[in-house]
Amino acid sequence: MTDIRHTHRYLVPEQPSSLTAELWELRAEIDLLPRVVRSRAQIEQAKGAIMARYGMDEEHAVQLLRRWSSLSRIKTRIVARTVMDLLSTAPQDQLAEQDFVERLTRRLAEPGIAELPAPEPDSLRPG
Repeated sequence: MTDIRHTHRYLVPEQPSSLTAELWELRAEIDLLPRVVRSRAQIEQAKGAIMARYGMDEEHAVQLLRRWSSLSRIKTRIVARTVMDLLSTAPQDQLAEQDFVERLTRRLAEPGIAELPAPEPDSLRPG
């Protein structure tokens, strides 16, 4: 019979079985879910802002976010946050699409932009 020890509120066998390893992997995935949800919310906000500001359809806005992410080699959530920062600081009528793309390209090239932390839960609440 396998010895059992108490670890982090869970009972874990001393000799991990494949089932135990799978349970730990699932626990790790569950722990990541809040961050994934926050990141997706931020991406959705940026997509919606691009659609509203520039009259694009959803597919085109998503393609732009993915392309900027790929070309700059920066995570899409960071690109989305940068998009929201740019759009929120410029008056709607003063940021033409070409100007926006140029500003975004410059901002994504700044040193350290790829190391931005994940969004905090409260930062994604409306108003």
